[in-house]
Amino acid sequence: MLAPLIGGAGRIARKELNSIGVSLDDCRVTNVWMHNPSEAPGEYEWHLAQAVKAVAGCKVVLLFGSDASQAFLKENVGDVAGLITKSDILPGKIVVVSPNPAALVWGTVGEFRLALEKLSKIKEIKRAYKTK
Repeated sequence: MLAPLIGGAGRIARKELNSIGVSLDDCRVTNVWMHNPSEAPGEYEWHLAQAVKAVAGCKVVLLFGSDASQAFLKENVGDVAGLITKSDILPGKIVVVSPNPAALVWGTVGEFRLALEKLSKIKEIKRAYKTK
């Protein structure tokens, strides 16, 4: 399995999360990506199930990128980036969507910062980091 948020993307994610008072070290990080199901039947469903398990105890989920947005919301990342949403796959969780930090290595961070600003205003995030 690929390690998420390493290299330039990881540096951007850490810096921007730190700017809203959230440490990436305190987050659960998992991967989900779309691929051709005929290449590996059942693999996508397995990875999606693993991602759902990884965030089982979380109240708030930050989705990075188009694959996660499609998998959990059936929405294009550009249509929901920076919005607080809900997902049928993640019932009872607050979901915020952001562009993938890897795309920001060569571009601007505006939409990413917008998503993190929304994330920072969620009371569960404020409460979790108030004592730190």
